[in-house]
Amino acid sequence: VLRFILSLLSHAILLGLVYFVYPEVQKLSAEQLSAMRYLPLVLAGMLLPLCLRFNRSRMFFAALNLTLLYLMLTWGLLLMPAKQAGLVYMLLCLLMPLNLLVFSELRERGVLTRWGLTRFMLILVPLLLGLGLIRFEPAMASKLMNYRFIEAVPLHWTTFTQPAQLLMLLSLLVMNGRLFAQPGAERSALFGSLLAMLGVLHFYTDGPVTSLLTSVGLLMFFIALIQESWSMAYIDHLTGLPGRRALNERLLKLSGTYSIAMLDIDHFKKFNDRYGHDAGDEVLRMVAGRIKNTGAGGKVYRYGGEEFTIVFPSKAASEVMDNLEAIRQRVEQSSFYPARKERRKTTGKSSANPRGVTVTISIGIADHSERYPLPGDVIKAADKALYRAKKKGRNTVCK
Repeated sequence: VLRFILSLLSHAILLGLVYFVYPEVQKLSAEQLSAMRYLPLVLAGMLLPLCLRFNRSRMFFAALNLTLLYLMLTWGLLLMPAKQAGLVYMLLCLLMPLNLLVFSELRERGVLTRWGLTRFMLILVPLLLGLGLIRFEPAMASKLMNYRFIEAVPLHWTTFTQPAQLLMLLSLLVMNGRLFAQPGAERSALFGSLLAMLGVLHFYTDGPVTSLLTSVGLLMFFIALIQESWSMAYIDHLTGLPGRRALNERLLKLSGTYSIAMLDIDHFKKFNDRYGHDAGDEVLRMVAGRIKNTGAGGKVYRYGGEEFTIVFPSKAASEVMDNLEAIRQRVEQSSFYPARKERRKTTGKSSANPRGVTVTISIGIADHSERYPLPGDVIKAADKALYRAKKKGRNTVCK
């Protein structure tokens, strides 16, 4: 729940700023307000190439969808007769939130690919078909888009038709559910941009508000790109722990009293050979989950391969031995059950009900001292202690 709330915090702040900035925007001159209409286009011109560069197809098409909506509302509707413009607005209320929902559910398959072409078609084909129906059968288009499921309109304060309200509610529920189940920068940006889009559609006659909300929606994708770029650089994708680069930066900040522990999964190569690399990845994830809560202020990093590092700032090795022993026992008591398809035949018979596999770890620890003045020296000393733990028979802690 906390990750869900934090993932929405920056986007909620951006949307809230629109409320406080709008009174100041109204004080701008006519020339400034006219220039402000191009702000979303400038942001889109910077964002879309970045999405291409980082191969983020979901964000690319979601941003393109929002930009197209802004173009249609700001300039497209002005070129149409009033009655036709009203029908096109209803069409946009139906299609654009639905497009965003569809893009949020599609896998990353690239932009300039065969799959990317189909996503362009998802935007253009329904829109062109809708525009064609409005152009040649306006009465039928009006009847379909103004269909009433119930006589009493539940949201009488908005211009949204009941079919549009239904699709918007569906999009909100599904995307909110996905975000709650899998909090992350991209899903948060997609959900936040949906809220901004609904605001754009509701206040579409107010040019400054439309420009502000569209800009906010695009800024959410900028934030998501920055967050994901940071995550790619500093977070190990497999285990979710901070990676080697994050560890190196943490070591530069260490001073005074501190200790460093090195952990290694016992017989990991044999496990990989017997059960397969997919099962090995599951073991790494399981061990990472068991050791990440160390106590004593320790921070866990994935060092590489089957090795992990724990940094204990302001703690000597003797002060954290009990914590390390608790970690070792926690891993030992957590049996791993390889999936049947991951088990490799080691005999002519296979067990229908395989026993859980016991996974153990060996740990070596050292602390900062005159003998080990630098963090690199402490890590080397912890590595030697880890080697002693291996020689003692593994599944133990050595100093």
